[in-house]
Amino acid sequence: MRPRQANDLLFAYVTLAVAVPGLSPSARKVGALLLEHLNRKSGQCDPSIERMATVLGMGRTAVKDATAELCRGDDALFERVTHGGHNHRTAYIPRWEIFAELHGEYRARFKEGSAPSMGRKSGRSTANSIGRKSGSLWAGNPAVNRPEIRPQTYRTNLKNKPKQVEGSHEDEQIAAVSASPEGRNGLRKERHRAQVPMLLPVAGGKSASKADAAEAAHWRRVAAEIEQLPKHQREAAWLAAQEAKR
Repeated sequence: MRPRQANDLLFAYVTLAVAVPGLSPSARKVGALLLEHLNRKSGQCDPSIERMATVLGMGRTAVKDATAELCRGDDALFERVTHGGHNHRTAYIPRWEIFAELHGEYRARFKEGSAPSMGRKSGRSTANSIGRKSGSLWAGNPAVNRPEIRPQTYRTNLKNKPKQVEGSHEDEQIAAVSASPEGRNGLRKERHRAQVPMLLPVAGGKSASKADAAEAAHWRRVAAEIEQLPKHQREAAWLAAQEAKR
């Protein structure tokens, strides 16, 4: 339906923006886009769901819910005619009388600076009709808008990531290695690895005597004991051993 008067479109835009408190953000966007698609001369208004979803960057389900909200009830802002548009597409007819009525109420409140009436049958300011028909948790609460459905932006569903264990970087690496079977086998072999014997050079290059051999064995035992100490204590132990050797 074409606009009846020159200001009908302006009043409709203002009504969608500020005059219907209970209208969801998605319905406001879709309603404005429907008015934008309206042919001022012929009154044709039949954009497809796919086109509206693409232009607004919304999901098809969100667009369908928004059009249902705009066309629901006796005081609906638009009338939906199935197969009434070009190529038998669904047509949307603006109800100019409803827009004008809501805009008139808004202008009166604007001059007085008063809040919208919560008991008005039309205008969705109560949002009760939406809540009752949809059975949602927002029924009867005009201060809460219906949730807006967003399209999924990821190709696959996200999986819960394991929480990062607090600690040093070295601890994290050890934990990661221990978690795998290969890492556990490697650590098990590391624990049972035999101590590499330390061979001390013999002065003069001659064959070692029994005393030299005993001393070498002694220092091998000392070296093995030092290697068993914590890392931060090894340096001090080596210095003490060198002093004792002198």
